[in-house]
Amino acid sequence: MLDTEPALALLCQRVLAIPVKKAPRPVLGYLSDTELTHVLAQIDRSTQVGERDYLLVALLYDTGARIQELLDLAPCDVRFAPPPFVRLFGKGRRERLTPLLPQTARMVRRFLATAGRREEDTAPLIQNRNGQRLTRHGARYLLDKYVQRAQASLPSLARTRVSPHTFRHTKAMHLLLGRPQFSWTRIKGESDVAGGRGHGWIETGEGSWVGADGGSPEGDRSRRRRGGGGVGGLGAGATVEREPETGRGVAAAARRAARRGLA
Repeated sequence: MLDTEPALALLCQRVLAIPVKKAPRPVLGYLSDTELTHVLAQIDRSTQVGERDYLLVALLYDTGARIQELLDLAPCDVRFAPPPFVRLFGKGRRERLTPLLPQTARMVRRFLATAGRREEDTAPLIQNRNGQRLTRHGARYLLDKYVQRAQASLPSLARTRVSPHTFRHTKAMHLLLGRPQFSWTRIKGESDVAGGRGHGWIETGEGSWVGADGGSPEGDRSRRRRGGGGVGGLGAGATVEREPETGRGVAAAARRAARRGLA
């Protein structure tokens, strides 16, 4: 408007200065293990398009990435050698390295091999039918389609709107509850689980707190003071270090590998 009506510049400035009225914001929900499994079960993985959709949901959950970060992800941003991780570019083009479960890394590699694409490809990993970058609206449409299918047999999914950001919040809640590894293993049917279990503390209702491994916060803190246990193995998607079988933090190893040019 200012290009065509410069005389209105002062009025526009005054309108823009009006503070926005604050309104209640609904709580962002998250999916339970059963709901997440049920949504994934609606995807027909016998086709290349179905495998792409499954990979989209899998990466949304496993990386905890924002939808645009995931849509910008290219095969060259994925490190398949141990420890596997992805390089994401967030708001302000800030770069971060997020560990991947080995199961997810193998899924990405199989997807590329089936599509005849190289691991060094710089084109977006998730593409539409025309071989172009999948848009945010396209990703939301795909998720809505599978969620609506799942609602027919699991009405609890209708309690809230499931968006791409719901999977980011779901991963965070599963990390907090200390069961991301169990959830993802059951969803994907994999038997091997890398890394430790999360140490989220859950109140027992008797005034005490227990972790996923049966430990206690006091015991975990004492292990940290002795230099053992790391941060409890929060699992893939966390941006903090954890202690895998190699004895090195996945995130720290990923950063060192990136600096050496192995990414």
